[in-house]
Amino acid sequence: MTRTSNTEKRRKKLVDSNGLRFNIWFYFILFCVCIIAVMWFFEFVFLKGYYGTMKRNDVRKICREIVAGYQRLGSAYETDIDEYARLNGMYVSLYNGSGTLLFTYPNYSGSGVKQNLLTESQRKELLSRLKGDEDNEVCEIAANAENEEDTFVTYGAVFDFDGAEYMLYAQASLGSINATTVILASQLLLTTIIALALAFVLSAFLSRQLSKPIVLMSQSAQHLASGDYTVRFEGSGYTELDELSDTLNFATEEMQRVETLRQDLLANISHDLKTPLTIIKSYAELIKDITGDNKAKREEQLDVIIDEAKRLTELVNEILVVSQQNSTSKLNKTDFDFSELVESVVKKFDFDNSGYNFRRDVKKGLWVNADRHKIEQVLFNFISNAVKYCGKDKEIIIVVKEAGGSARFDVFDHGNGISKQEQKYIWDRFSRASQKYKRGDSTGLGLSIVRSILESHDAVFGVNSAVGKGSDFYFELPLVEPPQN
Repeated sequence: MTRTSNTEKRRKKLVDSNGLRFNIWFYFILFCVCIIAVMWFFEFVFLKGYYGTMKRNDVRKICREIVAGYQRLGSAYETDIDEYARLNGMYVSLYNGSGTLLFTYPNYSGSGVKQNLLTESQRKELLSRLKGDEDNEVCEIAANAENEEDTFVTYGAVFDFDGAEYMLYAQASLGSINATTVILASQLLLTTIIALALAFVLSAFLSRQLSKPIVLMSQSAQHLASGDYTVRFEGSGYTELDELSDTLNFATEEMQRVETLRQDLLANISHDLKTPLTIIKSYAELIKDITGDNKAKREEQLDVIIDEAKRLTELVNEILVVSQQNSTSKLNKTDFDFSELVESVVKKFDFDNSGYNFRRDVKKGLWVNADRHKIEQVLFNFISNAVKYCGKDKEIIIVVKEAGGSARFDVFDHGNGISKQEQKYIWDRFSRASQKYKRGDSTGLGLSIVRSILESHDAVFGVNSAVGKGSDFYFELPLVEPPQN
């Protein structure tokens, strides 16, 4: 069943009317057929008509020269007439006004017997037509009465010479064009067969070559869809396909990066959730089985449970914040006193973190236009980060100043610092670098939240840090004019 289905699938691919290969092949063949059809049209319609027109013009020109020559020289010009007729394959007759045949070409077998090309009735009919024409001449294409396939260019003209009336009649066969048409038709038929055969083979080859890189891309895309992010797309030298392959390769790399981040996210969230849950479970069991009536001990263990529950709440809240930062929610920007906001955030840490020394250098009256709530999140995360890694001296330095038309915030700590290699990763969610950098009670999401908020404000931000010397986290917001009292 599998072999049969695969065979049917391949057969379907070969004849798929919606497929690129089929359409390239079909339109190439159609183009060749159109070219051949145009050739046949010119062969049977245009060529014959064009040749007849050219032949008629040539006969008219030659006959006019004959008339002009006879008007100059009379019967002495008959030798020239004979030469004109012979060289151009024409039959020529000359009549006087009474209808007597004066000259004809060719004579019967060179016997000197003149060949009358017109019967008496035909001559009189032609003469009547000529005298009714304002140019006294007629030049037309007519079929042979005995054989309609044999056509002629016929010419007749009436002219005067020495006060007498003469009539010139000439014929030029178009039989050669018919023979030529037959020969060309046979050659064209052979050419058509060869051209169609070549077109079929060439179109099949071209369709295969042009569709091959797209087929390969499609196969690579199927591997990508199945979760293989190591797949690569090849362009095969065509500019458009090279650009497409570059775009797809970039997208594949991004998908691979996102997948890696997703796996790291799940691993880290699992780890961060597991630890406090284990502690909560353990202390709950201690309360149940061991502590008994020891109130102090029980309260101490309950405090641990409460703290760990707070950690779980903090983790969930920060994950929620991250998801909100990825959404398309708009910023609620207002003008506010940035210096006052910094002071209010630092006071919360003064109250909650006894033993830590906060040194402040805050310039008053610096106003900015931003989302106050989100900037408060940034300040809280930066200061909280400094508290976690401030070092043994527990000293954190807060600086707010004016810098080039912006309000600049800096928070310094004297902790272990961050290496140059790790600095570019600390803003990522659950990155490997942030794992090395964060303490056991950190979620690894704080700086990612900071980055998202500051980027949405188009703010300048970053970190200056050296291993063993501490870190300086900073950001800047454009200043605005304070309100007038």
